[in-house]
Amino acid sequence: MHLHAQFSQPAVQDEGISQQASLLVSILIRYPELVSIRYGSANGDLLFSFLVNGICSETEIGEFQHTLYTHLSAYMEFTRRRGFLFHLHVMQHGEHTLVEMIRDVATLSQQELSLILNLTRNTFGSRLIYEIEEPLREEENSLQDEMIDQILEDVRVMGTHRELVGYRESGRVFVFNRSPMEVSE
Repeated sequence: MHLHAQFSQPAVQDEGISQQASLLVSILIRYPELVSIRYGSANGDLLFSFLVNGICSETEIGEFQHTLYTHLSAYMEFTRRRGFLFHLHVMQHGEHTLVEMIRDVATLSQQELSLILNLTRNTFGSRLIYEIEEPLREEENSLQDEMIDQILEDVRVMGTHRELVGYRESGRVFVFNRSPMEVSE
């Protein structure tokens, strides 16, 4: 019986990692504006990365941050959820601006993710860089939305296992494990 318990833990962990990877893939497929997404293992946060053509002014970023925070706060109030984590980091890279947003998985929902992406699209418009691909049909979007919500719930229940990074390149989505390898001596 003790032997069975030793084998069940890795299976649960493997399933958790699989769910985390599925979450990243589903979000990247649904939202082509995302350049990459990282699932942080230590605290269960998601880091969303957007790339904007051109250099964004401090005023523009300040207004974007204020808009996001105001809308997210209103959404949390409306849905009666409390205590959400939200951070925005901006870096200039040559003629581009990298906008990174951190949100906790514990309070994130697909509807909120959709709100974030719509606000990002509205703010940066055609300056938002994303890989051009055939858009999903409306029924595919609805299925992806439902799947994202379900996987978010599964990930919350299973907990954090590994730091994963997902990104899109040449019409394909890649997910990598960024956790340090465990070495036995």
